[in-house]
Amino acid sequence: MSQQTQTLSHQLQQYEKQIIADTLTHHPKLYQVAEALGIKYCTLWRKMKRYGICS
Repeated sequence: MSQQTQTLSHQLQQYEKQIIADTLTHHPKLYQVAEALGIKYCTLWRKMKRYGICS
């Protein structure tokens, strides 16, 4: 799927996935990642599971 034909929802998901992955490289603990992103730990865990991100 090219960048032009991706839906807004898909683009936002890819952006969110990249932000989470980038933040994981700067913080050693998941609770610190959640705090840095301004979300709850359980929300972070759920999003990581959805996007297939391992810590």
